[in-house]
Amino acid sequence: MKSAFRLCLAAIGMWLVLAAPARAQLSLSTSGYSSAPTEAGEAETMRFMRRLGSCIAERKHDLGVAFLASEIGSPAEDAVVAELFKGNRNICMGNMVSASMRRAYIRGSVAEWLYKSFADDRRLNAVVAGAREPEVVVTMHDFADCFVAREPAMADGLVSQTLLGTEGETDYVREMAQSFGSCLPSGREVRIVPIQIRMAIAEALYHAANGDLVQTPKETQ
Repeated sequence: MKSAFRLCLAAIGMWLVLAAPARAQLSLSTSGYSSAPTEAGEAETMRFMRRLGSCIAERKHDLGVAFLASEIGSPAEDAVVAELFKGNRNICMGNMVSASMRRAYIRGSVAEWLYKSFADDRRLNAVVAGAREPEVVVTMHDFADCFVAREPAMADGLVSQTLLGTEGETDYVREMAQSFGSCLPSGREVRIVPIQIRMAIAEALYHAANGDLVQTPKETQ
């Protein structure tokens, strides 16, 4: 489904839009008779993103933890990313030879799977205990920290009950949006993309369960 639909929440006009968040290329072995890689479709790209987060969380666990502990946009984050994806035969790339996606999506995908690795009966209690509301909401991560602090069970449901890139995810975000209001910047139109909501909330859940906050550049606070 490619059409956008409008969500009217009090005085805030929001748009929930569906968009392909990344591009990936399949390796030669999956490109039929072609002698060159072929661009993956949106469904395959979403599956790749799910596998990528799971693989890093399971097979490169320490690097995944270091990735999420690093400040967004910092040299430390750059160094961890370089280590995560070094080499021509990267086990977590699967049959993809290249991929272009926002680093925030990689962070969110890894965070989701690390968060899911916590015991079910522990993680939500840990989120409730560790979540902290930001003083002001400026960034997407501020929004996510705010929402997780106010609606921890609903936030947990997004990553535990839906899969990335599915209609179920879109429907869940549509329902969640009724509770977004006070965590969004007021007085202006906001475009809401399901994958952006998911990835930011996944990282906020992970950090809340660990009793910390997303490390964002000081000038964005």
